[in-house]
Amino acid sequence: MDTKTTKKENVNSKQLDTLLMQEFFKILTEPIRIELIKYLAINGPSDISTIASNFTQDRSVISKHLKMMNKAGILILTKSSRHSIYQVDGIEILLKMESMVEAMKTLLKYTCKDTFDYLYSKNMNYKNYLKQLEEDAPIK
Repeated sequence: MDTKTTKKENVNSKQLDTLLMQEFFKILTEPIRIELIKYLAINGPSDISTIASNFTQDRSVISKHLKMMNKAGILILTKSSRHSIYQVDGIEILLKMESMVEAMKTLLKYTCKDTFDYLYSKNMNYKNYLKQLEEDAPIK
């Protein structure tokens, strides 16, 4: 995506990447990372050896994914003597999601200002709104 600025409200694509948390969601697109999150959510805090023993991938690959998710704030890393213990940071994930939802609401209020409040108050998506307009239109 280039960094062209939209005519509406001067929002550029880099700002949208940040707003839409592109890097955060990019981390979640790798299936093994989702499996690691599920494993930790079910089994609780675990060290790398224990985690890796439950997956077919090499321990170094699992370790790389865990470090990446820790850096993104998805996992918490604690050290216990020589062990690295990982656990899911559910609150951080929730806060990131809520932040994105609030940012999207703000963006949509500016980019769809004619319809956003109505659609949001009716819990209606734009596709259904257009369908409703079509159904309500007088027959010619």
